[in-house]
Amino acid sequence: GKSSIKDQELPPSPTFKVVCSSDWVEAAVLGGAHGIHVKEHHLSQIPSIRERMSATNSNCSCWIGTSAHSVESAVNSYREYQPDYYFVGTCFLTASHPEKTSEADLEGPTLPGKVQRALSTVAVEQESSSGTPKVMAIGGIDASNCHIPVELGADGVAVIRSVLQAEHPATVVADMQCNMKAGVKSRTAKERGESGAEAPTPSSAS
Repeated sequence: GKSSIKDQELPPSPTFKVVCSSDWVEAAVLGGAHGIHVKEHHLSQIPSIRERMSATNSNCSCWIGTSAHSVESAVNSYREYQPDYYFVGTCFLTASHPEKTSEADLEGPTLPGKVQRALSTVAVEQESSSGTPKVMAIGGIDASNCHIPVELGADGVAVIRSVLQAEHPATVVADMQCNMKAGVKSRTAKERGESGAEAPTPSSAS
């Protein structure tokens, strides 16, 4: 006989986090956003932003993130403000940064991994209760290259155009997740040898 949608086993619904730019803190507070992405020139506002967001969203944790374009800037901001995540790039050529016209102008796909390792060391030194912040590669990321920064040490990727401008966004996301998992597997094999150790699941933000 025919089965209805209710009778079918459906995949679990994804969990979404709404994170606003630090240009829109008031809107984020009033709208109940889950967090704020703090621009680098707004870093000094992180303590006050965290206090406001935590007071408004007392029933859930507040995500505070920022960007970094060097290991030094990431370490310095983490020591002082302890963001929960970082967007690190620019990894590949992208229309978001038209001033970077060649690979020589880019920070490159190796930087997110370098930042992740440096922050991991600092987190241990500071005995951070929240652990190492997530490091997401950004800049020109798509399904064809998302595995590269992940293989080099990034926790995941942040994307905009490759998903939002795709004819079938869900398919692109699925392809990226598959390719990132392959990147993690390759990284794990290089770091630990073929030990069969379980690899972490990479993240994506769009």
